[in-house]
Amino acid sequence: DEFKRGAEEEERKTAEQSEEDREAAEATTDSAEPLLVPAAADLSLCGRVARSEALNRVSTALVVLNLVLMCMPYADQPEEYERAIDQAETVISLLFIVEMALKLLGLGCSGYWSDKWNKLDGTIVLLTSVDLVLSATGTKVGVNVSFFRILRVARMFRLMRAWPALYQVCSALVGSLYQISNILILFLMMNVIFALLGMQLFGGKLPLDDGKVPRQHFDYFMPAMLTTFIAMTGEWNETFQACAEGGGFWAAMG
Repeated sequence: DEFKRGAEEEERKTAEQSEEDREAAEATTDSAEPLLVPAAADLSLCGRVARSEALNRVSTALVVLNLVLMCMPYADQPEEYERAIDQAETVISLLFIVEMALKLLGLGCSGYWSDKWNKLDGTIVLLTSVDLVLSATGTKVGVNVSFFRILRVARMFRLMRAWPALYQVCSALVGSLYQISNILILFLMMNVIFALLGMQLFGGKLPLDDGKVPRQHFDYFMPAMLTTFIAMTGEWNETFQACAEGGGFWAAMG
């Protein structure tokens, strides 16, 4: 009996010691601070800048300023004025290049090009860089250099990133293009029908303009299509007068 009581006492002490050790280990684990390993992009300054809202706002402001500068040229403008606008556009283009470089460093190449807005902006920046290099070196290429500058207008699509309501409207418009195509087909059919009708009623009957066939007439199918289209857009006065003179008033009214 004494041996059995001693064994039970020893087991009880061993169990109490194990419970104390387990509680101490849990307390140590709870009090320890968790080890957080941030992403590589978050460790760098470029990563924080590339993901910041401030950079997006600056980019949006630069897009608006770029559009304003593109609206400022006019015919017969002074050379100094033209040079000032070109210099301002060059500075904005360089700022967009710096923005692209920051995002490439902060997000990485795959992270940058995986975003659809960055794809648009990156393509425009690359084409703008080609324009800057060609302008600086005076290199002549087969493509008109102004073509690259026209592509800068595409930057206005970046405004949809800062204006979600505009993006929703454009998305709805793109989604309805299929239904709009049916309306365009109906409009084309009506144009063909009235062009053929005009060829039957007024073909070769319209008065000549200084001995020449007027631009709007029904002698052939394609000019008849053009004349019908012009009349549908609201410019029907001259066509109506010519048709009334050549084919009769009531035919023109029909």
